[in-house]
Amino acid sequence: MNPLPPTDPDIFFEPAEPDFFERNKSKILAATGGVLVLILIAAVSQILWQNRTNSLRASYAAATTPEQLASLAKGGGTIAGNAELQLAAQLRDQKKFDEALKGLDGFEDKFAKHPLLPNAALLRGSVLEAKGDLAAAAEAYAKAAVSHESSYAAPYALLMQGRLLRLADKPDEARRVFENAITRYPGTPAIQEVIQEMNLLPEAPKPAASPSTTPAAEISPVPAN
Repeated sequence: MNPLPPTDPDIFFEPAEPDFFERNKSKILAATGGVLVLILIAAVSQILWQNRTNSLRASYAAATTPEQLASLAKGGGTIAGNAELQLAAQLRDQKKFDEALKGLDGFEDKFAKHPLLPNAALLRGSVLEAKGDLAAAAEAYAKAAVSHESSYAAPYALLMQGRLLRLADKPDEARRVFENAITRYPGTPAIQEVIQEMNLLPEAPKPAASPSTTPAAEISPVPAN
């Protein structure tokens, strides 16, 4: 009896199956190359974006004329919005009120996520006030107080609205606005100014006393016939 195992090469020396990497080598290399290309594109894009941002910041810091600010405002993003607001303030100071308002009218749509949206609302009221349209300015401030009621600008908007109502000889309306500001925004920096403005209002009229009723004991009885 032969104790040795059979030596049939088909039983003991079958070629091994290729492993996963060998079977998918081309696919793995292609996928890896694709990922590396995407990483490279993202890195280049980040560098370009950072370079552009730095360039815009430098241009904004150096911008002093309306023309320079207008050029920056044509783009998008925070820096363009900052330039638009600064341009509107410059135009207001130059008494170019309609031009300033034109830029502010579309600000909220163009820069919907800009951090200074409340400032833009206040600035619009300021331009209208400088223009002499005090009723429209008071309305703009009232709208700002509602649209940005949770922002730092709301008490200032109420302060400005109330002040214009006081100047328009509408003390009762002004008082309501001031009281609203004090109630809703206690302790904010604007409230001290609100109180000072409210102290300039004429004293509120006291409620009329109710008509006195003559006591029954004082009513003379009808003389008997």
